[in-house]
Amino acid sequence: MNQTFKAFLAVLCIASSGIVSAADAVLETDTFRYVIGEDGKNVSLFDKVGGKEYLSQGQVSFCAQVTIDGAVHHAASAELKDGLLQLSFEGTPMTAAVKADPAPGRILLEIADVTGEPDKFVFADIPLTLKAKPFEPFAACALALTPFTHVDQLPALHTAYRAEAARQYGLVGAKAALIGVPQSDLISVIRQTMTQDAEGFPFSDKGGAWAFDSEDGHGSYLMNYGMLSEETADFWIETCRRLGFNQIDNHGGTFFRFGSLDNVQPGGWESFKRVIDKCHAAGIQVILHTYSCYINKDDRYVTTVPHPDLDTWRDWNRLIPTC
Repeated sequence: MNQTFKAFLAVLCIASSGIVSAADAVLETDTFRYVIGEDGKNVSLFDKVGGKEYLSQGQVSFCAQVTIDGAVHHAASAELKDGLLQLSFEGTPMTAAVKADPAPGRILLEIADVTGEPDKFVFADIPLTLKAKPFEPFAACALALTPFTHVDQLPALHTAYRAEAARQYGLVGAKAALIGVPQSDLISVIRQTMTQDAEGFPFSDKGGAWAFDSEDGHGSYLMNYGMLSEETADFWIETCRRLGFNQIDNHGGTFFRFGSLDNVQPGGWESFKRVIDKCHAAGIQVILHTYSCYINKDDRYVTTVPHPDLDTWRDWNRLIPTC
């Protein structure tokens, strides 16, 4: 196939998905194409494998936004130049540049520059028509690739691409991957992304995208609510053996506090390390059940003076899924 014919097919594909403006910013990988209008509005999220459009058309959406003193300012212009997505924002002189790199099954976005000091910068904001169900042919997932990048939805299946950074933690360098692949390829691409693109960002190769293949994930555990200690370790080990269990899951909030993870048992973590060593020697794995969203009311980060980084969520109804 000669280059002229390839170019013709590319133009035909773009036209068939409703993309006609030469001024549009086109971010493209082997599996999907994301198009942003020169006015900063989302134009298309096109599955190149299945030949289907997945951008939600219910309302006008913008590729990015910034929050300044509580006011949200949507992207007002977008231009892709030399691999940088140049953005401006309505009602503000602020501009930003986001580096866009294609990779197999994903597009990598990284904040390269920001003028001004927004409180928050949502550098990917793409509503989709997907329901995040395993029977859908196309799978979308936004992955945070730095500790200071925030992604709303948990992997692996997402109903939208959304990634943001906050000024208090740092803006420049925040990085996310927008994965869009056939459903059957999602897990393998997540693995590739975390091992190749996360640049030292810690991850577990025993859980998440590796969970199904990990022997550790197929074990059975007893739950410890604070009774496991150096004095009781032999009893726990023998109980696991009699019942056919090979793990002990240690629930937080009891002998160690949610939040600071301070160990309140006599001997503290040094004593518990000896318990862990004894369990390991007997072939019993030890788990810490930390609940990263919880914190004890008597934790040192709460009382007597709450830590300034604490946040609260009072709208509990939003935590309850609707059926």
